[in-house]
Amino acid sequence: MTEIFTTWDDLSATSGTTANEGAWVYGPDSGTHTDPVSGGTADNIGVYAWSVSPAGWERVADLLANAQTFIADTLQPPTIDDGTSQVLFDFVCPDRTDGDGTHSDTHIRLQYAYSPFPADSILPGSPSLTDRVLAIGQNATGSFTPLDTSQPAFTDRWEMKFGGRSRQTGNPFVYWSERHMAFWTASNNGVAGTGEEVRLFTATLPWDTNDWKYDSGISMRAAQHTIYAGNGVDIIKVLDAQGDSPCTPVETLHARFSFAHLGNNTPWLTQHNAAGNAMLPLPFIDDHNELYVQQNIYHLITSPALNPLGIYSAHATAIGNVPSGARLRYLAFAGAGGVAPATITDLETQGAASTVVRWSIENQHATGEARLDIIGYGNQTLLFKHTASGRTGTLKLTNSGQRFEVDKPVKFPTYAVAALPAAATAGAGARAFVNDADATTFNSVVAGGGANFVPVFCDGTDWKIG
Repeated sequence: MTEIFTTWDDLSATSGTTANEGAWVYGPDSGTHTDPVSGGTADNIGVYAWSVSPAGWERVADLLANAQTFIADTLQPPTIDDGTSQVLFDFVCPDRTDGDGTHSDTHIRLQYAYSPFPADSILPGSPSLTDRVLAIGQNATGSFTPLDTSQPAFTDRWEMKFGGRSRQTGNPFVYWSERHMAFWTASNNGVAGTGEEVRLFTATLPWDTNDWKYDSGISMRAAQHTIYAGNGVDIIKVLDAQGDSPCTPVETLHARFSFAHLGNNTPWLTQHNAAGNAMLPLPFIDDHNELYVQQNIYHLITSPALNPLGIYSAHATAIGNVPSGARLRYLAFAGAGGVAPATITDLETQGAASTVVRWSIENQHATGEARLDIIGYGNQTLLFKHTASGRTGTLKLTNSGQRFEVDKPVKFPTYAVAALPAAATAGAGARAFVNDADATTFNSVVAGGGANFVPVFCDGTDWKIG
Protein backbone atom coordinates (compact mmCIF):
# COMPACT_ATOMS: atom_id res chain seq x y z
CA MET A 1 0.00 0.00 0.00
CA THR A 2 1.37 3.44 -0.94
CA GLU A 3 0.90 6.19 1.66
CA ILE A 4 0.50 9.79 0.52
CA PHE A 5 1.84 12.89 2.30
CA THR A 6 1.71 16.60 1.60
CA THR A 7 5.25 17.48 2.73
CA TRP A 8 8.62 15.78 3.32
CA ASP A 9 8.43 16.75 6.99
CA ASP A 10 5.16 14.79 7.28
CA LEU A 11 6.73 11.72 5.67
CA SER A 12 10.04 11.85 7.56
CA ALA A 13 8.13 11.89 10.86
CA THR A 14 6.88 8.36 10.10
CA SER A 15 8.64 5.01 9.82
CA GLY A 16 8.01 2.19 7.37
CA THR A 17 7.33 -1.37 8.42
CA THR A 18 8.75 -3.42 5.52
CA ALA A 19 11.54 -2.98 3.00
CA ASN A 20 10.57 -1.11 -0.19
CA GLU A 21 7.27 0.06 1.29
CA GLY A 22 6.12 2.95 -0.92
CA ALA A 23 5.09 6.54 -0.20
CA TRP A 24 4.38 9.76 -2.10
CA VAL A 25 5.04 13.39 -1.23
CA TYR A 26 2.88 15.41 -3.60
CA GLY A 27 3.17 18.94 -2.15
CA PRO A 28 2.93 21.74 -2.23
CA ASP A 29 6.52 21.44 -0.93
CA SER A 30 9.14 23.05 -3.17
CA GLY A 31 12.14 22.52 -0.88
CA THR A 32 14.94 19.95 -0.73
CA HIS A 33 16.45 17.71 1.96
CA THR A 34 19.39 15.41 2.55
CA ASP A 35 18.38 11.88 1.58
CA PRO A 36 18.85 9.72 4.74
CA VAL A 37 19.84 6.68 2.65
CA SER A 38 21.90 8.00 -0.30
CA GLY A 39 23.22 11.12 1.47
CA GLY A 40 22.58 13.32 -1.55
CA THR A 41 20.30 16.33 -1.94
CA ALA A 42 16.79 15.36 -2.98
CA ASP A 43 13.66 17.28 -3.93
CA ASN A 44 10.95 16.98 -1.34
CA ILE A 45 8.21 16.10 -3.88
CA GLY A 46 8.69 12.61 -5.24
CA VAL A 47 8.24 8.84 -4.89
CA TYR A 48 9.88 7.18 -1.84
CA ALA A 49 10.75 3.66 -0.67
CA TRP A 50 11.52 2.57 2.91
CA SER A 51 15.05 1.33 3.57
CA VAL A 52 15.58 -1.00 6.51
CA SER A 53 19.38 -0.45 6.68
CA PRO A 54 20.19 2.33 6.84
CA ALA A 55 16.71 3.16 8.10
CA GLY A 56 14.93 5.95 6.32
CA TRP A 57 12.82 7.04 3.35
CA GLU A 58 14.85 7.06 0.13
CA ARG A 59 13.67 9.18 -2.76
CA VAL A 60 13.61 6.76 -5.74
CA ALA A 61 11.74 8.61 -8.50
CA ASP A 62 10.17 11.86 -9.57
CA LEU A 63 6.45 12.29 -9.14
CA LEU A 64 4.98 12.94 -12.59
CA ALA A 65 3.76 16.48 -12.87
CA ASN A 66 0.22 15.46 -13.81
CA ALA A 67 0.06 12.95 -10.95
CA GLN A 68 -0.69 15.84 -8.62
CA THR A 69 -4.05 16.31 -10.34
CA PHE A 70 -5.14 12.97 -8.88
CA ILE A 71 -4.97 14.45 -5.37
CA ALA A 72 -6.58 17.85 -4.94
CA ASP A 73 -6.91 20.15 -1.96
CA THR A 74 -10.35 21.49 -2.72
CA LEU A 75 -10.78 25.22 -2.46
CA GLN A 76 -13.73 25.89 -0.21
CA PRO A 77 -16.30 28.45 -1.43
CA PRO A 78 -16.27 31.80 0.39
CA THR A 79 -19.47 30.76 2.22
CA ILE A 80 -21.67 27.69 2.10
CA ASP A 81 -24.30 29.77 0.31
CA ASP A 82 -22.01 30.52 -2.64
CA GLY A 83 -22.29 28.24 -5.64
CA THR A 84 -19.08 26.95 -7.18
CA SER A 85 -17.86 24.05 -9.30
CA GLN A 86 -14.30 22.79 -9.04
CA VAL A 87 -12.47 20.35 -11.30
CA LEU A 88 -10.58 17.89 -9.09
CA PHE A 89 -9.13 15.86 -11.92
CA ASP A 90 -9.07 16.63 -15.65
CA PHE A 91 -7.63 14.15 -18.15
CA VAL A 92 -7.41 15.50 -21.70
CA CYS A 93 -7.25 12.96 -24.50
CA PRO A 94 -7.21 13.45 -28.29
CA ASP A 95 -10.27 12.58 -30.31
CA ARG A 96 -10.00 12.13 -34.09
CA THR A 97 -12.25 14.33 -36.17
CA ASP A 98 -13.71 12.25 -38.98
CA GLY A 99 -12.26 12.85 -42.41
CA ASP A 100 -9.52 15.44 -42.00
CA GLY A 101 -7.04 13.65 -39.73
CA THR A 102 -7.03 16.38 -37.10
CA HIS A 103 -8.17 15.98 -33.53
CA SER A 104 -9.93 17.86 -30.79
CA ASP A 105 -9.55 17.43 -27.05
CA THR A 106 -12.00 15.39 -24.99
CA HIS A 107 -12.07 16.01 -21.25
CA ILE A 108 -12.65 13.29 -18.65
CA ARG A 109 -13.30 15.00 -15.34
CA LEU A 110 -13.91 14.44 -11.66
CA GLN A 111 -15.79 17.51 -10.41
CA TYR A 112 -17.23 18.79 -7.16
CA ALA A 113 -19.93 21.44 -7.00
CA TYR A 114 -21.84 23.44 -4.40
CA SER A 115 -25.43 24.33 -5.31
CA PRO A 116 -27.08 26.63 -2.73
CA PHE A 117 -30.83 26.86 -2.20
CA PRO A 118 -31.99 29.84 -0.05
CA ALA A 119 -34.76 29.47 2.49
CA ASP A 120 -38.25 29.25 0.95
CA SER A 121 -36.78 28.63 -2.51
CA ILE A 122 -37.91 24.98 -2.58
CA LEU A 123 -41.33 25.52 -1.01
CA PRO A 124 -42.82 27.93 1.54
CA GLY A 125 -41.29 27.38 4.95
CA SER A 126 -38.37 25.27 3.71
CA PRO A 127 -34.91 25.86 5.24
CA SER A 128 -31.85 26.94 3.29
CA LEU A 129 -29.59 24.13 2.14
CA THR A 130 -26.59 23.56 -0.10
CA ASP A 131 -26.47 20.50 -2.31
CA ARG A 132 -23.01 18.97 -2.61
CA VAL A 133 -22.43 17.23 -5.93
CA LEU A 134 -19.64 14.85 -6.89
CA ALA A 135 -19.61 14.01 -10.60
CA ILE A 136 -17.60 11.92 -13.05
CA GLY A 137 -18.05 13.18 -16.58
CA GLN A 138 -16.79 13.01 -20.13
CA ASN A 139 -17.02 16.13 -22.30
CA ALA A 140 -19.08 17.74 -19.51
CA THR A 141 -18.95 21.26 -18.05
CA GLY A 142 -19.50 22.06 -14.38
CA SER A 143 -23.23 22.33 -15.13
CA PHE A 144 -23.01 18.99 -17.00
CA THR A 145 -23.73 20.37 -20.49
CA PRO A 146 -21.34 19.35 -23.34
CA LEU A 147 -17.98 21.13 -23.50
CA ASP A 148 -17.91 20.37 -27.22
CA THR A 149 -21.51 20.81 -28.39
CA SER A 150 -20.88 18.69 -31.48
CA GLN A 151 -20.56 15.64 -29.22
CA PRO A 152 -22.68 14.20 -26.42
CA ALA A 153 -21.68 14.29 -22.74
CA PHE A 154 -21.75 11.60 -20.03
CA THR A 155 -22.11 12.26 -16.30
CA ASP A 156 -22.51 10.08 -13.23
CA ARG A 157 -23.54 12.30 -10.29
CA TRP A 158 -23.90 11.86 -6.54
CA GLU A 159 -26.01 14.76 -5.23
CA MET A 160 -25.87 14.79 -1.45
CA LYS A 161 -28.59 17.06 -0.08
CA PHE A 162 -32.11 17.86 -1.20
CA GLY A 163 -35.19 18.67 0.82
CA GLY A 164 -38.94 18.75 0.31
CA ARG A 165 -42.31 17.53 1.43
CA SER A 166 -42.77 13.80 2.08
CA ARG A 167 -45.60 11.74 0.61
CA GLN A 168 -46.42 10.32 4.03
CA THR A 169 -49.37 11.56 6.09
CA GLY A 170 -48.88 15.18 7.16
CA ASN A 171 -46.28 15.80 4.42
CA PRO A 172 -43.34 16.51 6.77
CA PHE A 173 -40.17 18.12 5.41
CA VAL A 174 -37.53 15.45 4.73
CA TYR A 175 -34.00 15.33 3.34
CA TRP A 176 -32.78 12.96 0.65
CA SER A 177 -29.84 12.34 -1.71
CA GLU A 178 -29.98 11.61 -5.44
CA ARG A 179 -27.95 9.53 -7.88
CA HIS A 180 -28.10 10.29 -11.60
CA MET A 181 -26.59 8.49 -14.57
CA ALA A 182 -27.16 11.03 -17.34
CA PHE A 183 -26.44 11.51 -21.04
CA TRP A 184 -26.61 14.88 -22.81
CA THR A 185 -27.51 14.40 -26.45
CA ALA A 186 -25.65 16.27 -29.21
CA SER A 187 -28.73 17.11 -31.29
CA ASN A 188 -32.53 17.00 -31.32
CA ASN A 189 -34.33 15.76 -34.41
CA GLY A 190 -31.15 16.23 -36.43
CA VAL A 191 -30.47 19.83 -35.35
CA ALA A 192 -26.91 20.04 -33.95
CA GLY A 193 -26.31 21.77 -30.64
CA THR A 194 -29.93 21.44 -29.48
CA GLY A 195 -29.55 18.33 -27.35
CA GLU A 196 -30.93 17.84 -23.87
CA GLU A 197 -30.14 15.82 -20.77
CA VAL A 198 -31.57 12.30 -20.67
CA ARG A 199 -31.41 10.68 -17.24
CA LEU A 200 -30.96 6.98 -17.91
CA PHE A 201 -31.17 6.18 -14.19
CA THR A 202 -32.23 8.25 -11.19
CA ALA A 203 -32.48 7.15 -7.55
CA THR A 204 -34.06 9.13 -4.71
CA LEU A 205 -32.46 8.12 -1.39
CA PRO A 206 -34.06 9.45 1.84
CA TRP A 207 -31.73 10.13 4.75
CA ASP A 208 -34.05 8.54 7.31
CA THR A 209 -34.71 4.81 7.06
CA ASN A 210 -38.40 5.26 7.86
CA ASP A 211 -38.79 7.67 4.91
CA TRP A 212 -37.75 4.90 2.51
CA LYS A 213 -41.24 3.48 2.96
CA TYR A 214 -42.72 6.61 1.38
CA ASP A 215 -40.18 8.69 -0.52
CA SER A 216 -37.51 6.42 -2.02
CA GLY A 217 -37.66 5.98 -5.77
CA ILE A 218 -35.92 4.67 -8.86
CA SER A 219 -36.66 5.79 -12.40
CA MET A 220 -35.24 4.76 -15.77
CA ARG A 221 -35.78 6.21 -19.21
CA ALA A 222 -35.61 4.13 -22.40
CA ALA A 223 -37.88 3.09 -25.24
CA GLN A 224 -37.11 -0.57 -24.48
CA HIS A 225 -36.21 -2.14 -21.14
CA THR A 226 -34.70 -5.64 -21.30
CA ILE A 227 -33.74 -7.88 -18.36
CA TYR A 228 -31.35 -10.72 -19.21
CA ALA A 229 -30.74 -13.95 -17.33
CA GLY A 230 -27.43 -14.63 -15.63
CA ASN A 231 -26.08 -16.37 -18.73
CA GLY A 232 -26.38 -13.09 -20.66
CA VAL A 233 -28.31 -14.81 -23.46
CA ASP A 234 -31.82 -15.66 -22.32
CA ILE A 235 -34.21 -12.73 -21.96
CA ILE A 236 -36.35 -12.69 -18.83
CA LYS A 237 -38.46 -9.64 -19.59
CA VAL A 238 -38.85 -6.98 -22.27
CA LEU A 239 -40.90 -3.80 -21.85
CA ASP A 240 -41.44 -1.73 -25.00
CA ALA A 241 -42.83 1.80 -24.89
CA GLN A 242 -41.96 3.46 -28.19
CA GLY A 243 -43.08 6.48 -30.17
CA ASP A 244 -44.77 9.76 -29.31
CA SER A 245 -46.98 10.30 -26.30
CA PRO A 246 -49.23 8.66 -25.45
CA CYS A 247 -47.40 5.40 -26.09
CA THR A 248 -48.76 1.99 -25.14
CA PRO A 249 -46.29 -0.17 -23.20
CA VAL A 250 -46.05 -3.78 -24.37
CA GLU A 251 -44.66 -6.23 -21.83
CA THR A 252 -43.22 -9.59 -22.89
CA LEU A 253 -42.15 -12.31 -20.46
CA HIS A 254 -39.81 -15.15 -21.39
CA ALA A 255 -41.53 -18.49 -22.11
CA ARG A 256 -39.93 -20.01 -19.01
CA PHE A 257 -40.54 -17.00 -16.76
CA SER A 258 -41.77 -17.84 -13.25
CA PHE A 259 -42.76 -15.75 -10.25
CA ALA A 260 -40.82 -16.62 -7.09
CA HIS A 261 -43.04 -15.51 -4.22
CA LEU A 262 -41.83 -16.48 -0.75
CA GLY A 263 -44.47 -17.95 1.52
CA ASN A 264 -47.96 -19.13 0.75
CA ASN A 265 -51.57 -18.35 1.60
CA THR A 266 -50.75 -14.77 0.65
CA PRO A 267 -52.50 -12.96 -2.22
CA TRP A 268 -49.58 -11.17 -3.89
CA LEU A 269 -51.52 -9.85 -6.90
CA THR A 270 -54.62 -7.72 -6.44
CA GLN A 271 -57.08 -5.88 -8.66
CA HIS A 272 -59.70 -3.22 -8.07
CA ASN A 273 -63.28 -4.41 -7.66
CA ALA A 274 -66.02 -3.31 -10.06
CA ALA A 275 -66.85 -0.26 -7.94
CA GLY A 276 -63.18 0.73 -7.73
CA ASN A 277 -63.29 1.15 -3.94
CA ALA A 278 -61.52 -2.03 -2.80
CA MET A 279 -58.72 -4.33 -3.86
CA LEU A 280 -59.54 -8.00 -4.43
CA PRO A 281 -56.93 -10.79 -4.38
CA LEU A 282 -56.25 -12.69 -7.58
CA PRO A 283 -55.65 -16.46 -7.51
CA PHE A 284 -52.55 -17.67 -5.67
CA ILE A 285 -50.96 -20.91 -4.46
CA ASP A 286 -51.93 -22.04 -0.96
CA ASP A 287 -50.06 -24.25 1.54
CA HIS A 288 -51.42 -27.39 -0.19
CA ASN A 289 -49.86 -26.30 -3.52
CA GLU A 290 -53.36 -25.66 -4.87
CA LEU A 291 -54.64 -22.69 -6.81
CA TYR A 292 -56.63 -20.66 -4.31
CA VAL A 293 -59.51 -18.59 -5.74
CA GLN A 294 -61.47 -16.30 -3.43
CA GLN A 295 -64.06 -15.09 -5.94
CA ASN A 296 -66.73 -16.81 -7.99
CA ILE A 297 -65.64 -17.94 -11.45
CA TYR A 298 -67.83 -16.60 -14.23
CA HIS A 299 -67.40 -18.11 -17.68
CA LEU A 300 -68.95 -15.91 -20.36
CA ILE A 301 -69.62 -17.80 -23.58
CA THR A 302 -70.08 -15.52 -26.57
CA SER A 303 -69.47 -17.83 -29.52
CA PRO A 304 -69.85 -21.58 -28.88
CA ALA A 305 -67.41 -23.62 -30.92
CA LEU A 306 -67.48 -27.40 -31.41
CA ASN A 307 -69.20 -28.06 -28.12
CA PRO A 308 -72.94 -27.92 -28.85
CA LEU A 309 -73.59 -26.48 -25.39
CA GLY A 310 -70.97 -23.78 -25.78
CA ILE A 311 -69.26 -25.01 -22.58
CA TYR A 312 -65.53 -25.36 -22.59
CA SER A 313 -64.62 -26.36 -19.01
CA ALA A 314 -65.15 -25.63 -15.35
CA HIS A 315 -62.89 -27.03 -12.67
CA ALA A 316 -62.48 -26.60 -8.90
CA THR A 317 -60.10 -28.50 -6.63
CA ALA A 318 -60.91 -26.94 -3.27
CA ILE A 319 -63.36 -24.52 -1.70
CA GLY A 320 -62.29 -23.03 1.61
CA ASN A 321 -64.03 -21.35 4.54
CA VAL A 322 -67.26 -23.27 3.96
CA PRO A 323 -69.78 -23.11 6.84
CA SER A 324 -70.52 -26.50 8.40
CA GLY A 325 -73.46 -28.18 6.70
CA ALA A 326 -73.41 -25.84 3.69
CA ARG A 327 -74.37 -27.15 0.28
CA LEU A 328 -72.28 -26.02 -2.65
CA ARG A 329 -73.11 -25.94 -6.30
CA TYR A 330 -69.89 -26.21 -8.23
CA LEU A 331 -71.55 -25.51 -11.58
CA ALA A 332 -74.60 -23.36 -12.23
CA PHE A 333 -75.93 -22.49 -15.67
CA ALA A 334 -77.95 -19.44 -16.57
CA GLY A 335 -79.65 -18.32 -19.75
CA ALA A 336 -79.31 -15.08 -21.68
CA GLY A 337 -78.55 -12.11 -19.44
CA GLY A 338 -77.66 -14.39 -16.55
CA VAL A 339 -81.25 -14.37 -15.23
CA ALA A 340 -83.24 -17.46 -16.09
CA PRO A 341 -81.90 -21.04 -15.73
CA ALA A 342 -80.71 -22.47 -19.02
CA THR A 343 -81.94 -25.76 -20.43
CA ILE A 344 -79.03 -28.14 -20.00
CA THR A 345 -79.46 -31.68 -21.34
CA ASP A 346 -75.89 -32.96 -21.17
CA LEU A 347 -72.73 -32.45 -19.16
CA GLU A 348 -69.75 -34.17 -20.71
CA THR A 349 -66.17 -34.94 -19.75
CA GLN A 350 -63.88 -36.07 -22.55
CA GLY A 351 -60.26 -37.13 -22.49
CA ALA A 352 -57.87 -38.42 -25.14
CA ALA A 353 -54.36 -37.76 -23.82
CA SER A 354 -54.44 -40.46 -21.12
CA THR A 355 -55.57 -44.06 -20.80
CA VAL A 356 -57.72 -43.10 -17.81
CA VAL A 357 -60.37 -40.40 -17.36
CA ARG A 358 -61.44 -40.42 -13.74
CA TRP A 359 -63.85 -38.64 -11.44
CA SER A 360 -62.78 -39.00 -7.81
CA ILE A 361 -64.83 -38.13 -4.72
CA GLU A 362 -62.86 -38.16 -1.47
CA ASN A 363 -63.93 -37.32 2.08
CA GLN A 364 -60.93 -36.92 4.37
CA HIS A 365 -62.96 -36.64 7.58
CA ALA A 366 -61.96 -39.32 10.13
CA THR A 367 -65.45 -40.91 9.92
CA GLY A 368 -66.50 -39.25 6.68
CA GLU A 369 -68.63 -40.76 3.91
CA ALA A 370 -68.02 -40.17 0.21
CA ARG A 371 -71.25 -40.26 -1.77
CA LEU A 372 -72.41 -39.67 -5.33
CA ASP A 373 -76.08 -38.63 -5.45
CA ILE A 374 -78.15 -39.18 -8.59
CA ILE A 375 -81.56 -37.61 -8.05
CA GLY A 376 -84.56 -37.30 -10.33
CA TYR A 377 -88.29 -38.00 -10.74
CA GLY A 378 -87.99 -40.91 -13.19
CA ASN A 379 -85.66 -43.91 -13.38
CA GLN A 380 -82.13 -43.18 -12.14
CA THR A 381 -79.64 -44.85 -14.46
CA LEU A 382 -75.90 -45.27 -14.84
CA LEU A 383 -75.08 -46.01 -18.48
CA PHE A 384 -71.80 -47.64 -19.52
CA LYS A 385 -70.75 -47.81 -23.19
CA HIS A 386 -67.86 -49.63 -24.87
CA THR A 387 -66.79 -47.31 -27.69
CA ALA A 388 -65.16 -49.87 -29.98
CA SER A 389 -68.02 -52.41 -29.94
CA GLY A 390 -70.88 -50.01 -29.27
CA ARG A 391 -72.23 -52.30 -26.55
CA THR A 392 -73.85 -50.69 -23.52
CA GLY A 393 -74.79 -51.69 -20.00
CA THR A 394 -77.01 -50.00 -17.45
CA LEU A 395 -77.52 -49.99 -13.71
CA LYS A 396 -80.99 -48.63 -13.07
CA LEU A 397 -83.05 -47.75 -10.01
CA THR A 398 -86.62 -48.37 -11.12
CA ASN A 399 -90.17 -49.20 -10.00
CA SER A 400 -90.36 -46.01 -7.89
CA GLY A 401 -87.12 -46.82 -6.17
CA GLN A 402 -88.05 -50.40 -5.20
CA ARG A 403 -85.27 -52.29 -6.99
CA PHE A 404 -82.09 -52.10 -9.06
CA GLU A 405 -82.07 -53.58 -12.56
CA VAL A 406 -79.07 -54.45 -14.70
CA ASP A 407 -79.29 -55.35 -18.39
CA LYS A 408 -76.17 -57.51 -18.57
CA PRO A 409 -74.99 -60.51 -16.58
CA VAL A 410 -73.25 -59.58 -13.33
CA LYS A 411 -69.91 -61.25 -12.66
CA PHE A 412 -68.93 -61.83 -9.02
CA PRO A 413 -65.32 -62.42 -7.91
CA THR A 414 -63.93 -65.98 -7.66
CA TYR A 415 -61.73 -67.12 -4.75
CA ALA A 416 -60.19 -70.21 -3.27
CA VAL A 417 -62.09 -70.85 -0.03
CA ALA A 418 -59.05 -69.99 2.05
CA ALA A 419 -58.76 -66.60 0.26
CA LEU A 420 -62.34 -65.48 0.95
CA PRO A 421 -62.56 -62.24 2.97
CA ALA A 422 -63.43 -62.76 6.64
CA ALA A 423 -67.18 -63.18 6.98
CA ALA A 424 -67.46 -60.49 9.61
CA THR A 425 -65.63 -58.08 7.30
CA ALA A 426 -67.58 -58.98 4.16
CA GLY A 427 -70.90 -58.70 6.02
CA ALA A 428 -74.20 -60.46 5.60
CA GLY A 429 -75.45 -60.47 2.01
CA ALA A 430 -72.06 -60.49 0.31
CA ARG A 431 -71.77 -62.89 -2.65
CA ALA A 432 -68.87 -64.56 -4.48
CA PHE A 433 -67.78 -67.84 -6.13
CA VAL A 434 -65.25 -70.43 -5.00
CA ASN A 435 -63.42 -72.92 -7.18
CA ASP A 436 -62.25 -75.52 -4.63
CA ALA A 437 -65.34 -76.42 -2.52
CA ASP A 438 -65.34 -79.97 -1.11
CA ALA A 439 -69.17 -80.15 -1.34
CA THR A 440 -72.17 -78.65 -3.19
CA THR A 441 -74.83 -78.89 -0.44
CA PHE A 442 -76.98 -75.75 -0.37
CA ASN A 443 -76.73 -73.60 2.77
CA SER A 444 -73.82 -75.62 4.17
CA VAL A 445 -70.70 -73.88 5.39
CA VAL A 446 -68.22 -74.01 2.54
CA ALA A 447 -64.89 -75.77 3.00
CA GLY A 448 -61.95 -75.99 0.65
CA GLY A 449 -59.90 -78.91 -0.57
CA GLY A 450 -62.24 -80.03 -3.35
CA ALA A 451 -62.74 -79.21 -7.02
CA ASN A 452 -66.33 -77.86 -7.03
CA PHE A 453 -67.13 -74.44 -8.50
CA VAL A 454 -70.08 -73.12 -6.50
CA PRO A 455 -71.66 -69.78 -5.53
CA VAL A 456 -71.36 -68.68 -1.92
CA PHE A 457 -73.03 -66.07 0.24
CA CYS A 458 -72.14 -64.54 3.61
CA ASP A 459 -74.49 -64.49 6.61
CA GLY A 460 -72.13 -62.34 8.64
CA THR A 461 -70.70 -65.34 10.49
CA ASP A 462 -69.85 -67.92 7.78
CA TRP A 463 -69.58 -68.26 4.05
CA LYS A 464 -72.22 -70.77 2.87
CA ILE A 465 -72.92 -72.54 -0.42
CA GLY A 466 -75.85 -71.16 -2.34
